[in-house]
Amino acid sequence: MSKRFFLGIFAILSIWVTARFCHHQTKGFRLSKLQNNTTCLSQPSPPLPNDLRNVLGQKFRFFGRGLQSFSFVSEDETTILKLFNNRYQRRISWLRFTPFQEKISYNQKKWKMAFTSYQIAYDHLRKETGLYYVHPARSTDCPSAVLVDPLGIEHHIDLNKYGFALQKKATMAYPYFATCAAASDFEKAKAGFDSLFALLKGKMERGIEDRDPLIRTNFGFLGDRAVQIDIGALFYNSSLKSPEKQKEDIEKISIPLKHWLETHHPQLLPSYYDALQDL
Repeated sequence: MSKRFFLGIFAILSIWVTARFCHHQTKGFRLSKLQNNTTCLSQPSPPLPNDLRNVLGQKFRFFGRGLQSFSFVSEDETTILKLFNNRYQRRISWLRFTPFQEKISYNQKKWKMAFTSYQIAYDHLRKETGLYYVHPARSTDCPSAVLVDPLGIEHHIDLNKYGFALQKKATMAYPYFATCAAASDFEKAKAGFDSLFALLKGKMERGIEDRDPLIRTNFGFLGDRAVQIDIGALFYNSSLKSPEKQKEDIEKISIPLKHWLETHHPQLLPSYYDALQDL
C-alpha cells in the first residue's frame, strides 16, 4: 500500500483521537448541544418568580450530564440548573435530508415525551421532585446566566432562548443510607425507607409511572425527605392505582437497593424490610 494511504489513515485516527479526548475533557458538553432546545409542545413558559432571579444571579458550575440535560450547580451548592440537551432536535434536523423519514416521527415522539414528563412533575410533583421552575419555551423575562464548563471556561447565556429547569440540590439515596449505616442510626434509616417508598406509592396513587425508576441514580433526599431527582421519564398510567400492584411494583423497584444493602450495609436490612411491610 502507498505511503499516502497510511498517512490518510493516520490523519483520520488522529482526528478521531483528538475528538474523543476533547469529548472526555469537556464531559460531552458544548453550547451547540443547547441551541434550539425548547419544547415542541404548545404551552408557554410560566413567569419566572422574582425570588429565583437572585438564584440565577450566581455562577453555575458544571455538575453532570444525562440523556436529557446538562446539570450545573449554583455557587451556594443549593440549586441545580438543568439545561435540556437538544439531541432529538438535532436528529430531526439532519434526518430531513436522509431517506429515513420514519425516524423523524420517532424522535419527535421522544422529544415530546421528555417535555411532557417535566410538565407532569411541575404540575403535580413539585414537592416530590424539589422542582422550582420549568422553562420549556422561549420567553422574554428571564435573566442571563453564567455557566462554568468542565474546563473552567465561563459562558454567558440568555436564558430566554433556552429550555431549562431549576431544582433543589439533593443528597443521592445510596450515600444518604450509607451515612445512616455509618452512624448506626437505624431510626433515621427506617424513616428514609418509609419516605422513599411513600414517594413511589404517592406517584402511583396519582396514576404517574416512571420509565426509569432506578433508585441509585434517580432518587435522593432533601433533609430527611425523599425526592425524585431525575424527572425525565414520567407518564400517566391509571392501572397503577391498584394497591396490590403498587406494593408489587415498589418491591420490584427496590430490589437493586436491597442487593446493595446486602453487600454493603446489611445492618440496615431490618429497617428496609420493616418499611416494605408497612406499605
